[in-house]
Amino acid sequence: MRIVSRQRSAAFLLGFVLATLCCFETVQAQDDPRNVRRIGHLDEIDEDYSDIWGYDAPDGTALAIVGTLNGTWFVDVTEPDTPEAVSWVRGTLSIWRDIKTAGEYAFVVVDQFSEGAALQVFDLSNPRLPRLALETSEFFNRCHNIFIEGNRLYCVGTGSDDMTILDISNPEAPVELGRFGEFYIHDIFVQNDIAYGGAFFGVYLGILDCSDPANITVLSRTGYPGAATHNTWVTEDGAYCLTTDETESGHINVFDVRDPTNPERIGEWILESDPLASVHNVTIDGSLAYVSWYTNGLQVLDIRNPDFPQNVAAYDTHPTSGVFAFDGAWGVYPYANSGLVYVSDIQTGLYVFEVTPQNGSIEGRVVRGGTDEVQGDIEISIDTAPEVYTTKGDGSYEFISPPGSVTVQATGFGFEDFTATVDVLLDERTEFDIELVPLPSGSLAGTLENEGQPIQGAVVEVLGTPLKTTTDATGGFLLQLIPEGTWEIVVDRFGFYRQVESVEIIAETELALELELVPATYADDFETDQGWTVGAADDDASAGQWVRTDPVGTGVGQFQAEDDRSVEGTQAFVTGNSETRSINDADVDAGTTSLISPAYDLTGLESPVVTYYRWFVSTDISRTPEDGLEVSVSSDGGASWRVLEDVTDSDPNWNLAEFGLRSYIEPTADVRFRFRASDLGPATIVEAGLDDFQIFDVEFGGGPGPLPEGARFRLLALPNPVREEASLSLQLTQSERVKLRIVDVQGRRTRSLFDGELPAGPHQILWDGKDVNGEPAPSGVYFLQLDLSGTQASQRLLKVR
Repeated sequence: MRIVSRQRSAAFLLGFVLATLCCFETVQAQDDPRNVRRIGHLDEIDEDYSDIWGYDAPDGTALAIVGTLNGTWFVDVTEPDTPEAVSWVRGTLSIWRDIKTAGEYAFVVVDQFSEGAALQVFDLSNPRLPRLALETSEFFNRCHNIFIEGNRLYCVGTGSDDMTILDISNPEAPVELGRFGEFYIHDIFVQNDIAYGGAFFGVYLGILDCSDPANITVLSRTGYPGAATHNTWVTEDGAYCLTTDETESGHINVFDVRDPTNPERIGEWILESDPLASVHNVTIDGSLAYVSWYTNGLQVLDIRNPDFPQNVAAYDTHPTSGVFAFDGAWGVYPYANSGLVYVSDIQTGLYVFEVTPQNGSIEGRVVRGGTDEVQGDIEISIDTAPEVYTTKGDGSYEFISPPGSVTVQATGFGFEDFTATVDVLLDERTEFDIELVPLPSGSLAGTLENEGQPIQGAVVEVLGTPLKTTTDATGGFLLQLIPEGTWEIVVDRFGFYRQVESVEIIAETELALELELVPATYADDFETDQGWTVGAADDDASAGQWVRTDPVGTGVGQFQAEDDRSVEGTQAFVTGNSETRSINDADVDAGTTSLISPAYDLTGLESPVVTYYRWFVSTDISRTPEDGLEVSVSSDGGASWRVLEDVTDSDPNWNLAEFGLRSYIEPTADVRFRFRASDLGPATIVEAGLDDFQIFDVEFGGGPGPLPEGARFRLLALPNPVREEASLSLQLTQSERVKLRIVDVQGRRTRSLFDGELPAGPHQILWDGKDVNGEPAPSGVYFLQLDLSGTQASQRLLKVR
């Protein structure tokens, strides 16, 4: 588990409070296992348990070694159905206790500053009567995790020096070999002198060359979306590394580490049955990954196909479920000579399991019907597993499934949905190729211009599809294989108003489209200094002041974006710029920082509209409303301000904001805009960014000019794909009875958004990304369904994490 300020983290305490408030009765561990049989269970100590390891003695005695709040518990599991506690040795008080073995010795560390020993060494030559051979704080006075390779003990999370390497050739008299303190390592795995560290506070996978312990070098630091990198484990062949993220919705990520200087994230596994729950630790034995998933107990993944882990066994050890908390399963030990698996649960103690996956497999490739052309980007699922696989360029897929009749479904843009039933046999592979039938399709050709001049470099895309292109030197573009029907076409080029057009595609027909784009009255992509001012009289932030720069990503772009938003150029305004890439370096601290635009003369504009791209991130789990990005407009040179938006939800992606200004001010010759980022709550990471600021004179709410002749409405969802929420813009030519809802791919209602009368004109409706129960909707394909007085239309949405 992680450490914050030498105490349990705020998230841990929040989880504990939630569990206490929400769970009014205690029930036994869920006895609904899948391919797991509970052999033995022992819970004899009235205190929290922590990590677990095992030991097989030469005389045949099998031990499970379990950390507890006050010490270490040695349990004889030679007779696994009747575990026997044979010894308990007191140690330094700590909720974090880690254990590993080498030869006939067990090494135990605690993560707690105190006067007690941080390292204990036990002689297990008499396994039923362990001898405490060494108790010391000579090398460190705290240690979060250890790993042993050969005669080296790697100790991480040790305080000022985050890794200490000891020679344990003589286990009772360790010798220091080297230290590493460049970044904090929370958990570690070592293979062939290469260390794979969970850089929890740096939120990345850090790989180190430890062949010379006195001169450790960093080979790579690799981050990924949503990282809270807690622990790591590497496959036996050294090709792949699995990481766990100890945070809300934390899950498994898979990296190809065959080149340790350039790891590639190739897959992930999410616990779809309880997506808010946090994973804790992963260990690997052969082709199986054994995972302790806090409130969901033991989860076992088959990783023969590393980019697509699949769940093959599970057993919930936790007495409650459905509550986000750092409670439940802590550690897993799958290496016993008996083949049994030991699991420690914080509340309910030691479990001894027999894990026996009973499965077959379905495998094949996806091709275009009537051809041998393989198809990538096809989503495939089976009814016996929660995972959804997306085919790569070779069109291949493979699913592990319990034996029996299995329903296979495949969906992909431009094809009819596919469903078939396949018989799966135990321990056998079933070959099954999928032929997808193409939907009738047409094409769209067009040109973009302004006052007779072609517009090159504009992005033209079909919303809700992978179809996208860029205009050439003549302003021309061509999009092919667009399924028959009504689609929204978006045209975007800096310096021109982002335009949305509704088009009707007819099969085997090419539609011609000529568009006149409206140029910006003012456009600033911040590549040059156009007179923006950093700072205001009442600013008081101690760090993180706005700066125009080439952004340096922190937290792998999850706390500060790595790049600006512009297609051309590098510059944007951000709150501070960390050359060290540390998430807590140069963020907004203890106050407010302001960015104020130059004065704009809008007196000649009939319908002034401002657009810009921005992002805001805060790590405050209490969602303090004072932490935010406030955007305001003034028509009197800054004497008074009207708030356009107050952004408090974290999203590290560049998001478009657009406002018709006459709803807020009367245009004058001295209109200014102010962006204020604030960190006013508890000490947290607060960052913000701004780019591609533009002002137009256009009809607000759907693009310049009226809707196309004969059109009753225009519907647009932004952003798409949806991460947390989407803004749905609906423009009507007349008053209508409107029903708007979100449905999943099976047509089941996910969320009703609006049901009532709306007048003619533009309207904004927000989908917060949640389902009918108020929970975050899972990742996947959804449809935005619109009913206008009996006329239906729909738009495809992709929800991603």
